[in-house]
Amino acid sequence: MANAFKCKALIVFSTMLIFLFGCEDEITFSNTPPGGITIDRSTCNIWTGGGLALKGQAEDEDGDPLTYRWSADEGTFSPPDGKGASVIWTAPPTTGEVEITLTVSDSGSEGSKTITLEVNNRFPEEMPSGPTRILDNGYPYILVNPGKVTVPSSSTLRIGAGVAILVNNEAGGLEVHGEFFVDGTEGNEVEIGPNACGESDREWAGIIFIGTTASGALSYLNAYNAKHCVELDEGAEVLIDNCRLHDNTTDAVRASEGSLVEIRNSIIWSNSVGIDIYSSPAVIFNSSIRYNSSTGIIIVDTSETVRDVTINNSTIANNGGNGVYIAHRAKPVINNNAIFLNEPYSLIITQYFWEDSLNAENNFWGSGNTDEQSIEAVIYDKNDSPQTVNAYVDFIPWLYQEP
Repeated sequence: MANAFKCKALIVFSTMLIFLFGCEDEITFSNTPPGGITIDRSTCNIWTGGGLALKGQAEDEDGDPLTYRWSADEGTFSPPDGKGASVIWTAPPTTGEVEITLTVSDSGSEGSKTITLEVNNRFPEEMPSGPTRILDNGYPYILVNPGKVTVPSSSTLRIGAGVAILVNNEAGGLEVHGEFFVDGTEGNEVEIGPNACGESDREWAGIIFIGTTASGALSYLNAYNAKHCVELDEGAEVLIDNCRLHDNTTDAVRASEGSLVEIRNSIIWSNSVGIDIYSSPAVIFNSSIRYNSSTGIIIVDTSETVRDVTINNSTIANNGGNGVYIAHRAKPVINNNAIFLNEPYSLIITQYFWEDSLNAENNFWGSGNTDEQSIEAVIYDKNDSPQTVNAYVDFIPWLYQEP
């Protein structure tokens, strides 16, 4: 009797299911495809033949296990099948744009994300004897050496207008023993900076000219985020004209040990030190040295020979640690400049060897400094420390407006 009752109940339940769903209906369970797909890469700018580490991540609302598969229209993967959340992609040997796609699958559906990468030029790792010219082909050059690329004394390197050079390592840069020219033009500068994504605290070592065989001219160069942006040592000679040297962590320009630097029509902004001249001759003309966190211009000479240093027609302003700092045997001539709003002094001489006055005539010292007393307040000389400073700054006559 009990079995008959169970049988009748089962028949009734089955009849109800048929009535509710019909013979053709099916019961299905929804599956959400993977989403929130992101791709991280080991460097922003890749070069021909270079390796790029890629890492993918995704989310699955259903908690299903995920599989990752990479594909690209050029280049190769490691592992070769491109499977795995993390892979290495090797760029092709030619420049251009490459699309890379990450496909993420769960047990029943998939999602994907595609990024477009530029494959850039690889900067030469060695310079041959004779001339080498780097020209703009629409893609930056990535300097991948772990240290500086050397330009030997027998070599001449020229960088054409519009070229961008991105330095991949913090110790990377250029060490010039021969000739180096930057041939940027107005509206088509040459750019040198770190290989970084947007604003970054990454830096590179800089460009150093070493020895009497080292020389060059830098025209319309935009260089930034270096440790020592342009450095001259041991008798090198360089012209810096119409350049923008900014946001460098130590100094924008440093000349030492008898090197000759001529800076014209240039912007030296937002570095630690703007220009550092040590026992070397220098010409600074029609340039803007502003917003440097330390000193605008440092001039120190410990040699027995007086080196000619002239500063003319320039603006030296808004520097955080003195406008112009002069020490020992340095004896610059500073005329026809605007020198103002530097802290704590616009011009300071200290540990000074000479007893005759320093020539700083015909300069503008700021809109509020238009009499002798107010100008003396922004200058540090013998008036401030007669025991340690031997000389005065001769600032008379002065200018009432910026030249």
